[in-house]
Parts: sequence; structure tokens; C-alpha cells
Amino acid sequence: MHGMNEEKAMATGSSVGAELRGFQVNTVPADFNAEHDVAPAFLEFLKPLHQKFAARRDELVADRAIVLADSHAGNKPVHRYPGPAVRNGWHIELPEWCRDQRNQMTGPADDAELVVKMLNSGAPG
Repeated sequence: MHGMNEEKAMATGSSVGAELRGFQVNTVPADFNAEHDVAPAFLEFLKPLHQKFAARRDELVADRAIVLADSHAGNKPVHRYPGPAVRNGWHIELPEWCRDQRNQMTGPADDAELVVKMLNSGAPG
């Protein structure tokens, strides 16, 4: 897609005619004309963004359709649908100093008694 065809595609989005509870989404008015209705400088600004992010946007829309189909099939998530990092077994290794939780003392910062207790607790950090 080159020239005005690409610009019109950018302006109209990839899911023309999609509906959500009776409302059309990601569509433009039927009489929309990118040459007339959008400033050329804005189209020049939008073009590289569209080229960079359109494929990822389409992936996210496809993922959303999968999650919706799962939901319609009765598989309701009890939390936010996990991202690819979680689904692919990614995890983080905590540093050793993070694992030692003995230094978690709370209270007002200006309380002298709390400061003395913290200093005498023997907790690291």
C-alpha cells in the first residue's frame, strides 16, 4: 500500500465495520477523505507510527479475540489474562538480599524507640 491508499488505511484502521453492542468501532465516516480532512503534516507524522505499530496492534486484536472466545466458551479468567512472558514460563530470580525479610519494620520515622529497636534487632540492612 502506498500513497493515499496507505494513508486511508491508517485513518480507517484494520477492522472496518467491527461492532460492539451496536456501536461501530475503528471506523470513519463514509464521506471521509484523507486528502481533504487530514492535514498532510499529520499524515506524515502518523505514517511511520502506523508502519511501526500496525502489526503489533493486529496481534493484540487477535489475542483479544482468542480471550473473548475462551470467555464465551465458559473459561472465565479470574485475573488479567497472562501475557506472553507468563504463558511461556518466564520468571525472575530474586537476589539473596531480597529474600531476607527480617529488616521489615514499620512505624513513624521520627520515633526514637523504633529506631533503637531497629538498630538492636540484628536485622541486616
